[in-house]
Amino acid sequence: MIETEKLRSRILSLAMRGELSERNLQDGSAAELYSKILETKAELVKSGRIRKDKQYDVIEAGNMPYSIPDNWCWVRFGKIINLQSGQDLKPSEYNDKRSGIPYITGASNYEGDGSIIINRWTDCPKAYAYEDDILLSCKGTVGKLTILREKEVHIARQIMGIRTFDVDVTFMFYYLQSMIYGIKEAQKGLIPGIERNDVLNLLCPLPPVPEQVRIVEKIEALFCELDKIDVLQNQYASNQEALKSKLIDA
Repeated sequence: MIETEKLRSRILSLAMRGELSERNLQDGSAAELYSKILETKAELVKSGRIRKDKQYDVIEAGNMPYSIPDNWCWVRFGKIINLQSGQDLKPSEYNDKRSGIPYITGASNYEGDGSIIINRWTDCPKAYAYEDDILLSCKGTVGKLTILREKEVHIARQIMGIRTFDVDVTFMFYYLQSMIYGIKEAQKGLIPGIERNDVLNLLCPLPPVPEQVRIVEKIEALFCELDKIDVLQNQYASNQEALKSKLIDA
């Protein structure tokens, strides 16, 4: 049997090294993109829409996890995103009557296709996540990811909402997925709870946006082929079980 999850992990690892995409001089540099992101965040801080960043450790040039293309740059993940921690609500603060906005409590709300199961609502939201935020389950069932398609929701403490700026959100989704795969392999399949600083202090390889788009297209094309393999292998396993049952009956 082909271990498709390991192949997905390998594909993401290669993608984050720039080994699945071609360089294009017209893409510009990631340093320019990074400056633009910092400007966007500074304006949002000034308007009171997000909080000012904490101080991060300096990234030492000779201490990188791996080599990346010359027009990419290494950044602290917290510098290019805004992280919203979740907050639990009391039973009196949510309902099943569709009153208010959706209340997302944990990984059990995630469907396999990336959609969200909504079965609770709240009229008194406190910890917001918005459309196109990445939702990361950080407690309980840890490491599940999805991109939010609802306009706005309240998230419980089992979830973090990750808001991106001036980048391709799907590329950032796959970057986080690559990190989750790495943690799973290091922990032999088990991931402890993820804390805010675990996410904010990540080292992120940042390509120019056009290359981010090309990388996403390549990943999704390869993942589509792996999905087909999964279907065929499941059918094969099912057929093998059916044949075994018939042989036993005979």
